[in-house]
Amino acid sequence: MGRLKNEKRDLWLEDTHNVKEMIMKTRSLLHWAILRFAIFCHWQR
Repeated sequence: MGRLKNEKRDLWLEDTHNVKEMIMKTRSLLHWAILRFAIFCHWQR
């Protein structure tokens, strides 16, 4: 019984790690897109 609990916990930890990585990637992508958009708007003036 305890072993199954540990496996579940390990899976959960792996999932949260993946989610964190995904959020980091999305944030950097979003940051880049906003930067590009700001530069684009600046040059349109």
